[in-house]
Amino acid sequence: MQSKFFKLWGIPIVLGIISLYALISALIGGVVADTIANILLFIPVFITIKNYYKSKY
Repeated sequence: MQSKFFKLWGIPIVLGIISLYALISALIGGVVADTIANILLFIPVFITIKNYYKSKY
């Protein structure tokens, strides 16, 4: 049962954790944390765009 759960929700949970960490670090961090946050926030966007074009073509 757990393998089905993680197969379905594993990637969205990881992307949510990455986004949450990036948003919090952007709020409380300095220049380096802002740069890392920008990179981390680009990961879900990149995966979404990649999967969009993968399903279209």
